[in-house]
Amino acid sequence: MMLAGNSDFEVANLSPWDFADSGVFFVDHEIGGSIHFENESDQPSVETPLIDATDYEEGPEREAFKRIKKAVRAASNVNSTDAQRIKALEWIFVPNSEDKDSLTYSLCCGALGARPYLIQVRLQYQLYQACIPLPAPLPFLAASIPESLCSEILCFGGELSLDVAKEIWFRPGIRADLLRDMFSHVSNRDFLLATELIEERGIIGLKMGYWFFTGRQPDALPIHVRSRFHWSDSIM
Repeated sequence: MMLAGNSDFEVANLSPWDFADSGVFFVDHEIGGSIHFENESDQPSVETPLIDATDYEEGPEREAFKRIKKAVRAASNVNSTDAQRIKALEWIFVPNSEDKDSLTYSLCCGALGARPYLIQVRLQYQLYQACIPLPAPLPFLAASIPESLCSEILCFGGELSLDVAKEIWFRPGIRADLLRDMFSHVSNRDFLLATELIEERGIIGLKMGYWFFTGRQPDALPIHVRSRFHWSDSIM
């Protein structure tokens, strides 16, 4: 099956749903799905709708949706084999990687009006949520941290914080001691400050001794704020 070329989607509008918010691509539905409230009056006035392939007519858009969903779930499912996870991550993170039908991740995102980097960040967060340390770094030539987040990290943490964040991005679930060894030329004080500055902003997260890139940590927000959180609004 063939999808249109990238140029055909350059002016595509964003979908009415934020795919990273909806949770539909991911194994869990904690973010963007229904949230239990003690009182009915505490519920948010607008909820992100959950969608599936049947929301699209048969054709390129439905096929693109299914391809991304399959790859993201293979990458973030705790039951995936290492081989399945690595193959899915390569398709999602390495530009121009093709699947068996010669479709690329960016082309499928274009068909849906979704921003590739937003789902990549959300996937990194999902690995943190599920605490899935990768057995190896992301594949060679994998896309790096989105420019908007790089600028944020530089602003609030400086160059050392950005260097630390990049190592964690390319090595999701790196052991804390191994990360520290990578910066052995840096004093303990400087390294601790560099990590703390971006951890406090939810850019990175430590779980069970493993560092993950999280971009944002909506699970740390008060529930009344979390229910209105949107990945697309927080990452330009």
